[in-house]
Amino acid sequence: MMENFISRAPRMQVTDVTGRVAACDRIRVRVQELANKRGTRFLQGLFRKMIVETAEGARARIRS
Repeated sequence: MMENFISRAPRMQVTDVTGRVAACDRIRVRVQELANKRGTRFLQGLFRKMIVETAEGARARIRS
């Protein structure tokens, strides 16, 4: 990931990384809220479905 920032100014790099960390933290909070609201089994199924559909999409793209 950091290879993309070699040509950037150090202050810009810090700002970019800070933004990514904030986004990751927000996702963590939302996933926890979803787990509390719908349950961990629902979340496991959701993640499994995301993986399956992504794999199918990748296979279709490779075939074409």
